[in-house]
Amino acid sequence: MKPIYYQTGTAARMAGELDDYRESFRENVRTRDVIDAVISERFDGFRLPADTVKNVLFNADPDRVALVLVNTMKWRALDGRFSRQNRSWAAGIRLPETDPDALSDTSSCYACCAHSAILDGFVSMFRRYLTENA
Repeated sequence: MKPIYYQTGTAARMAGELDDYRESFRENVRTRDVIDAVISERFDGFRLPADTVKNVLFNADPDRVALVLVNTMKWRALDGRFSRQNRSWAAGIRLPETDPDALSDTSSCYACCAHSAILDGFVSMFRRYLTENA
């Protein structure tokens, strides 16, 4: 598992860790792709099967899945389809720092594309999985 890089791109460049920053960013995007693909494949029009989280975690690190889910919720902060419980959980998850000198916030690149209501259900399933497997 590749570690999550929490510093800005500018800080990474100054520390000589730009490759680590870029690798972490690519892994965030890959994790977003895994989440979106599994949800797309497994959602039957009404619900997600109980083993959906396991299917995601087969190909992704739980800490990075949490990061991508929380980042997605950050980007959809005004979307009322995320439950208070999930928003409260998200508030306790650390996200990588954004670079105030950058032209754009690249964290949008690893925000999930799945529908918010479906994603909220997945976040609840993911949180339950973490609690049961702690």
